[in-house]
Amino acid sequence: MNEEVLHGGMANAGAVVRKGDTVERPAQPHAPALHDHLRALAAGGFDGVPSPLGVNGDGLRERLSYVHGDVPLPPTPPWARTDEALRSVGVLLRRLHQVSACLPVDHTVPWPSELADPEAGKAPPDTLVVCHNDVCPENVVFREGRAAALIDFDQAAPGRPLWDVATTARYWVPMSAEGPDTAHRLRVLAGGYALGAGDRAALPLVIEQAAAVARASSERRVRNGEPAYVRALAARGGWESWDRHQAWLAGHRGTFTEELLRDPW
Repeated sequence: MNEEVLHGGMANAGAVVRKGDTVERPAQPHAPALHDHLRALAAGGFDGVPSPLGVNGDGLRERLSYVHGDVPLPPTPPWARTDEALRSVGVLLRRLHQVSACLPVDHTVPWPSELADPEAGKAPPDTLVVCHNDVCPENVVFREGRAAALIDFDQAAPGRPLWDVATTARYWVPMSAEGPDTAHRLRVLAGGYALGAGDRAALPLVIEQAAAVARASSERRVRNGEPAYVRALAARGGWESWDRHQAWLAGHRGTFTEELLRDPW
């Protein structure tokens, strides 16, 4: 059967292949536990995940079902930048969390910490879910213009649902000075998720936390000499661009909060 390299993302670039209705990709050390979680999500009513098909003998490669649909690979196509598409991402994330909240979180699993919620260890255990942590456009599958499934759960780990909303906002709004309608789009995402007033007020600060975690992750990967991250840093404009971005987020925190709390929702 012919292999098709699936593009998108940076960590596994060139290492994810499709064979018919099967995807083979690098497996994480906690792949068996993650596969159990994906099965539990599907059994609980969230069908927007790939079905695990196993891990090879040496544990280095995993097999999952191929999720059919449209993935907005970069540069993000216009149809994926509409308010309707953004709202549907919020709806899909809410559905994921609703089912995940009904599942026990196994804290003995070596969940990855790279993009995980830094406040998870301080939060009451019954308030945590297994967050996706990497809901970038390349990891969302659309059908008929609406977000229908999530793929690439490599970074999934226990955290506050609000953390997942914040990391998703960074990618999908996106939280960038180049976006003239950033506050409006942040409100659209929060509306799709049906975020409550307290979480809306807290969201801008959590987005700042997520940006700091993302920067620390990039720093580690650049130090390790990973080519995709070295190139991305150079294209972005170096660490000074990160400084400007984080200062911009903090400087606009009030604007974002005011828009998020504006009636009607």
